[in-house]
Amino acid sequence: MQKIFFNIVCLMVGLAIGGAVTFYVTSVIYAGMMEKNNQASANYEVMTAYAALLPLRTGDNESAIEQLEQQLDAGLLSISSRGKIMDKDSLLVLDKMREYRTVFPHKNKIPDVDVKINELLFSAAAGK
Repeated sequence: MQKIFFNIVCLMVGLAIGGAVTFYVTSVIYAGMMEKNNQASANYEVMTAYAALLPLRTGDNESAIEQLEQQLDAGLLSISSRGKIMDKDSLLVLDKMREYRTVFPHKNKIPDVDVKINELLFSAAAGK
């Protein structure tokens, strides 16, 4: 009886230690991944601003506008890839982009991109 009790206690202690180690290692790995993701996001934001500011500072407004329009297209395609949009914030963003593109139409160099973006913008409006 004592041997069974001892084995059960050892098993429970082993599970507890294993669980704690697993939790710690997973937390460290996750924190490292999040840090890399945050750094990549910050790098992207800086380079995106730079890519638009440089032509503006040198007087090439058309190039800056095209750069920003391409960035907008990329963001809209990213939203589109998530599937059906239901959350309030995303619907608000799509409303703003639909209004913007109505006032300032833009043709992407790749026609399929325009088709996908129009589907996104106008399907979101229909889904309201």
